[in-house]
Amino acid sequence: MKKSKVDKDKVRMLASFGCNYTEIGKYFEVGENHIRLNFKSQYEAGREEMKFKLRRSMWVSAIENNAIAMQIFMAKNYLGMSDKTAVDMTGNLQTVLQQCGFEDNPIDKTDSEQAKAMEDFGIPSDSTAVGRS
Repeated sequence: MKKSKVDKDKVRMLASFGCNYTEIGKYFEVGENHIRLNFKSQYEAGREEMKFKLRRSMWVSAIENNAIAMQIFMAKNYLGMSDKTAVDMTGNLQTVLQQCGFEDNPIDKTDSEQAKAMEDFGIPSDSTAVGRS
């Protein structure tokens, strides 16, 4: 490729528009490695400028243009909000089961069919004897 004069300010500007090393190299008619090796700091500064402009634009859109989708995106990404509802797992199992509609644990009933079946296999129906450690 023919070497042309590479302007470091233009490298930064092109990077701020989202151009990658290859595209900037083609613009100046040099290899991308030439840009990567000699203008890395200008390229990175341009990319940071692009991200800043994009963030600013997103905030303006969310606030001034009442863009609901953008407000939701920003809230999730910057405020840690989410659509998921948290499940409170601080209660004990019996309370959780009762809240789900299970009134009694059938294994705890000594006269239940489950307790009889367990005893038939030689497993004590006493809840304290069931393999707890």
